[in-house]
Amino acid sequence: MLLISEKVEKKYNENAITSIIHIIGVNSFGIYLVHMLVLIFIRRITHISWIEDWVLAIIFSMALIKLAKLIVPNISNRFLGFKQ
Repeated sequence: MLLISEKVEKKYNENAITSIIHIIGVNSFGIYLVHMLVLIFIRRITHISWIEDWVLAIIFSMALIKLAKLIVPNISNRFLGFKQ
C-alpha cells in the first residue's frame, strides 16, 4: 500500500475501522461482481431500508466471497479478481 509516510502507514494499521476498510478494499472487485445478486436476494426476502440493504449486501457479499475462496479457490481467484 502506498501511503505518504511510514508514520501515516503505522497509524493506518493500528485502527480497527481502517482494517475493516482495508478488507473491503481488498475484496472490492468481488463485491462489485456479486452485490447485485445479493441485493436481489435480500429484497425478495425482506423489506428494509436502503442503508440496511447496503450493510447486509456488503456482509453477505463478503461471506459469499469467503465461501467461494474456501470451496473453489482456483476458480474464485480467476473469476473474482483475486491474486493467488
